[in-house]
Amino acid sequence: MTKFISEFDGMDFNQISEYLDTSIKEATLVLKYTNDDKTEPKNVAIEDEDYDELFHIDTSKVTIALNQYKDLIFFQVPNDSTSHVSLRNGIRANTINLPQNNTQKVEVKNIYYKNGDVKKDNHEAYYCSFNFRMDWGYHKIIDSLSLDYTVDYLTAYDSVTLSAQNDKVSYKNGTIKIAKIDHNYVSFVMSDFLNTLDYHYVAFNKNGKPLSRSTRSGSSIHPNKIKKSLSEVVTFLEKAKNKITKEAFDNPEAFQSYLKRKIVGLDYFRNQNKNYYLDLFFRGNIDKITFYFETNRNSITKSFIAKNDQIDNQLFPIEKNGKTIFLDENLVEVFKSDIISLERFNKNYYYTRPTIYDAPSYYHLNSVEKKLTPIAAKTILQLDNGLLAIKNKDAEGFVIYNNDHKITLDKTFKFLESLDSKNAIAVDLDGNYYLVDTKVNTKLLKNIVALGDTAENLIPAENKASKSGYLDINGDIAIPFRYNWTKKFSEGLAAVSNDNNLFGYIDTNGKQILPFTYHSAKQFVNGLTMVEVNGTRQIIDVSCKVITISDSPYGQFSMHEDGLNTIYTMGSKKYDAFGKLIIEE
Repeated sequence: MTKFISEFDGMDFNQISEYLDTSIKEATLVLKYTNDDKTEPKNVAIEDEDYDELFHIDTSKVTIALNQYKDLIFFQVPNDSTSHVSLRNGIRANTINLPQNNTQKVEVKNIYYKNGDVKKDNHEAYYCSFNFRMDWGYHKIIDSLSLDYTVDYLTAYDSVTLSAQNDKVSYKNGTIKIAKIDHNYVSFVMSDFLNTLDYHYVAFNKNGKPLSRSTRSGSSIHPNKIKKSLSEVVTFLEKAKNKITKEAFDNPEAFQSYLKRKIVGLDYFRNQNKNYYLDLFFRGNIDKITFYFETNRNSITKSFIAKNDQIDNQLFPIEKNGKTIFLDENLVEVFKSDIISLERFNKNYYYTRPTIYDAPSYYHLNSVEKKLTPIAAKTILQLDNGLLAIKNKDAEGFVIYNNDHKITLDKTFKFLESLDSKNAIAVDLDGNYYLVDTKVNTKLLKNIVALGDTAENLIPAENKASKSGYLDINGDIAIPFRYNWTKKFSEGLAAVSNDNNLFGYIDTNGKQILPFTYHSAKQFVNGLTMVEVNGTRQIIDVSCKVITISDSPYGQFSMHEDGLNTIYTMGSKKYDAFGKLIIEE
């Protein structure tokens, strides 16, 4: 009641009248819904039941979430009055999905403009979402944003369980009682202060499976009185609106005094018996229902800097009236181009692609000469160490360019890929392997004919003698070339094979940890891996202990690596990240 009256604080009569109109429409709609609600309990066949996940604490992705925004960028698109800002983490536009009972938010703390201005307030208009493009910011170029990313997660809870046999429980000097339970429907009467706590509920069928919820309704008014109470509210609001129209009050404060005197007489705004009534429908027949009351939550905030990925040395492009206009840092036009639908590839490189089936056309922005120039590129690679490799049309391979579109290394490569922020791996037309650093210095990897995936700063490699070992990220030999096959490291271990084509595991120092007894071997995840011995697949731990063994040599055998969501498939059965059999519905 007090909250409703306070909504009118600071309003003039016109605003009060508009607010009352909205409140009348909303209350009338709720009343109509209440009158039309014909939902009745029903017996749900077991094959028609639908299930939800169990309530649980899961903090497995908190650390991952807090580290997902180390290399944040954003795109700014100025319009006539404000700027659209859309955050990205590389190619990812959204935050990762967190488990139940985890929340996340991103807030902008400081806005740093390219002209040196800084905006340090934390107005709610600057709240960011990675799922939507937001309209905010001054009409000038933003250089970077200071962001706070917060993860909030549940760490402890209490629970109480009710059923037809145990229809009343006590919790924190309050009570919860089942008023009615009928197949897929249950209604509760609970102490109203319990409803102000953070709580969840899960209904279970007779087999203990958690049922998904269908509908929920709750009110501090007894269900038999809801229609009458809502009708009284609508009538009262209409009378109040009529008094405003007839100018019955000297000032808005007099109107609020009138509300305080009259509103206490409405059942809707008073809860004499201090109860809350909760009605729930589920997609299955209810045997029992458990309430989970949160008792503790933790939150962690990390700060990040997001950089404007569209800023070059001087110019900033926007599209308007069928032209691409390049602006300076104060959004003053420098020049315009007839080329539209430009997508930014790199600091000074852009491309257009009429449809997804068309090859892109590339352009270089010359900010000194103030022009956009077509280039005859077939493919452009942006490497993590900042180098740009371009393969021109009809060329044999890639050549390394700088942002001024000047060749920086007189050598052609048939293949390049990023190693880390310092080096890239390159293979020339003769099949020689190199490391190329940020300053375009090259290091020949002598006698190397193949490289694998880098992990834990070690690169699986094969030499010209068909022996395999590992290089470090500087291209030097870290583990000698004495194996027939080497796989990437994971959790400090890597599968390698000997001259008998049997696999074992070594650590990052090259020390043998598991014996050479396996005909095939996967990488370790969560302390487990899948191996094969004489056609039989096994899930083992780092001590060679067999966790699970396949019951047949036939069928599919695979390992989907995804941390705690890893799934092992052995024949017709699937196992989770801990080697436990997954029972599929």
